[in-house]
Amino acid sequence: MQEKSSRIAVIDIGTNTCILLIAELVNGKTVTVFETFDTPRLGEGLEVSGEISKEATARVSKTLRNFETLSRKYNCDRIFAFGTYTLRNARNSKQVISDLNQKFDSGIEIISAEMEARCSYYGATFDFPFSHDYAVIDIGGGSTEFGYLFDDLFYYKSLNIGAVTLKDKFFSDGKFGREKVKQAVDLLNDEFMKINFLNLYNKDLIGVAGTPVTYYALINNMKNFKEDKIHGKTLETFQISSMINILSKKDTTQIRTMGDFMKGRADIIVPGGLILNEFMKYFGFNEIKISTKGLRYGVFFYLLKN
Repeated sequence: MQEKSSRIAVIDIGTNTCILLIAELVNGKTVTVFETFDTPRLGEGLEVSGEISKEATARVSKTLRNFETLSRKYNCDRIFAFGTYTLRNARNSKQVISDLNQKFDSGIEIISAEMEARCSYYGATFDFPFSHDYAVIDIGGGSTEFGYLFDDLFYYKSLNIGAVTLKDKFFSDGKFGREKVKQAVDLLNDEFMKINFLNLYNKDLIGVAGTPVTYYALINNMKNFKEDKIHGKTLETFQISSMINILSKKDTTQIRTMGDFMKGRADIIVPGGLILNEFMKYFGFNEIKISTKGLRYGVFFYLLKN
C-alpha cells in the first residue's frame, strides 16, 4: 500500500522567472507530478527605478493565474507562492502583492534571504550522494545566494547582484563589449571580497537555477532542455569561460536562436555566466555539479515539515 503526503504546489516568483512545481512524497520518495515555468521578469527596470512596473506586474499576474489553474487541475492540497529578491526590495512591493492578490486567490509570501539560501541548499543536495561535503550557489535574477554546512551548522550569504541586476547595470543595450565586461568583473570581485571569509575549502560546488543549466545545454549543443541529461552533470571553469567568450561576440537576437531554452534568458545569460565564472575563479573551484532542482524543492520539503 502506498503512503502519500499532501500534494503541494510551490510557486517561485523570481526576478526573471516564475516556476511551478507540483510534488508529493510517495513511500518516502519525492515524486514530481508536474513542472513548468514562465519568464515574465518581475524585476525589469528595478535596478534603475527601485520599483516594480505595472507592465511587469501584469505579466506576473497572468502567469500566477495560469499556475493556480494548473494547480487545481492537478488536485493540489495546498498552493504556496513566494517571492524573493524583487519582492523583498522593491519600494512598492506591498502594493504589487496587493494588486496580484486581487486575481490570485492563494496569496503570496516573501521569504528571507536566509530561507532562500537554506532551501536552495537542501533542494539542491537532497538527491546527491550524502558522503560529499557541498557548497551551493544559486544565481537568481536579482540576487545570488551561497550556502553550506560546517559542523552541522548552516552558513549562508546573499549578495544583491544577479543576472538581471548585473545586466541592468552594465549591459542594458544588449551588447557585451570588453570594457563593460571588465567593469562587471571588477564589481563582482569587489562583492566576492566581502564574503572571502566563507569556508569553502574541500567542498564540492553545486550550481542551481538557470545559469549553470543553460551553460551545460549550450556547451553540449542541446536545442531543448532535457533534465535527465543535465542533472548531476559537471561543468569545468574553462568550458564556462570559453562559452562566455563565444556569447559575448553575439547580440541577443543571435543568442536567442541557440536553443528553445533561451526564451527570456538571451540578454542575461552572459551576466549570469560572469557571476558563476568569477565566483569559481575567486574561490578556486575548477568544476561545478549541476542540480536542476534547488529552491522550489527545498521549499516543498519545508512545507512538508511545517
